[in-house]
Amino acid sequence: MPIGAQGFAAKAAFRIEGLTTTYPTTTTIADSNAETLGAYDMIPLMSESLSEGHEFEMDNTVVGNAGISASDKVNIAVAGDIKCSLTYDGLTQLIYAAMGFEDPRAVATGDPEYLSPTALTSSASSGNTGWDDTGTPFASGDVGKFINVKTGTGEGGVRRIITFTDSNTVVISDAWATNPSNTNTGEMATAFRHFLEPDHQLLNELFESEDNYPTGGVGTSSDKKIRRGTFAVDKQISSHEFDALMLNGFTIEAKSGGSAIITFPAIGFNLDLRTSSRNSSSSTWNYTPSAHSSCAELNGGIAERAMFNDLVVRIDDWSNSVSLGSGDEVKLSEISITLNNNLEGGTRDAVSGLYAVEPARAEKHEVTFSMTMPRYEADDFLTDLKADTIKMADIIWTGGTISDSDTAKIEIFLFAFKWTSWKGNIDGPGLTPITLTGKCLIPTATSSGFPTLVKSDAEMAIRLTNRFPFNASRAQDGE
Repeated sequence: MPIGAQGFAAKAAFRIEGLTTTYPTTTTIADSNAETLGAYDMIPLMSESLSEGHEFEMDNTVVGNAGISASDKVNIAVAGDIKCSLTYDGLTQLIYAAMGFEDPRAVATGDPEYLSPTALTSSASSGNTGWDDTGTPFASGDVGKFINVKTGTGEGGVRRIITFTDSNTVVISDAWATNPSNTNTGEMATAFRHFLEPDHQLLNELFESEDNYPTGGVGTSSDKKIRRGTFAVDKQISSHEFDALMLNGFTIEAKSGGSAIITFPAIGFNLDLRTSSRNSSSSTWNYTPSAHSSCAELNGGIAERAMFNDLVVRIDDWSNSVSLGSGDEVKLSEISITLNNNLEGGTRDAVSGLYAVEPARAEKHEVTFSMTMPRYEADDFLTDLKADTIKMADIIWTGGTISDSDTAKIEIFLFAFKWTSWKGNIDGPGLTPITLTGKCLIPTATSSGFPTLVKSDAEMAIRLTNRFPFNASRAQDGE
């Protein structure tokens, strides 16, 4: 007999769904929209509590007996949490889905930023499977690095180098969706920096309705902002695939002596049991973005956790002309940060029937947080609370080396906030800790020491430096 599902053998993956799809109204549409998960999609899952619940309206007529003789199904709902280890790789698409915006403009100005890049210029095309350069930029050690087409016909294309041919020619995988032509420029790198911001809404919407989106190369005028994805968990008996999954924010928590975790409350359209075909096997989910020698960690770095001892938190009075420095560091023993999207996920209409319509904001999103300091040493933050002082902060985890000059990072920027409570109660003869809570505001201007926002009314942002080479809002992942 089979042993049955065992948690230690489980794997999970998540990928943003296609840029031209609409939110499903039937399971057939949901099935056609779902993505086949691949080598950049595995997530550092700790646990998940997603379930599909069916509600029934029971027979309440008088029929001469004491039992229920009939029922009608009136509602199908998918919801639960996805809890992950906070790692430097493996979370980009999930965090994007929760926040809603990564600059999709032409790669020359949009995200991600390629770090320590090698500049490329295409010469005579080598066909859809490679890059021929006008110079001699390549070496054998470049296998595993990524090429990003910055300008020209193939703008937006991103592919991994799998074979070094000679100093001006390499082979990529998969084939280019749009073949670069002569004089296309590009860049090659191993490390990438993403800047993610909360968007105004998380509904499907055309890029052109608000944001400048490139319609040449990889991109068309019908492309939409999609913040939902396909999520699957291999449970050995079958793979549970949740289609059109949207994230109602996240909570990041970290305590001294351990690692950080991130939990995503999720709302899905339906659950598919995959026993054959798409996503029935998790063998292709392993997060292996690079074969480069500097990326040799298990699953390409997905196992590299953000530890509490890697954390630096800096807080100062808000100013549009002050940069945070070492003098602004605070001593914490615990921290929690929550983005709440306030999505309404339970509405039905005459088209959706048993299933919910596309979740949308029922209220403004909000960012709240709490910080605990292990001992009461000064009145500064209590004074700030009483004076209603506007503050700013950055929260930074720094990880291992990605390339010769770049390290992995998770940076959270709180552009403006106010303390909402201060607690420093005496609890016996031990040290007196203090706990503060705060709520973020939209800044009147961005501090010069912080990154520039595209969404000028965002109260927080997250910058990820990792090995994920694709813009999460664009159809760049051709592998």
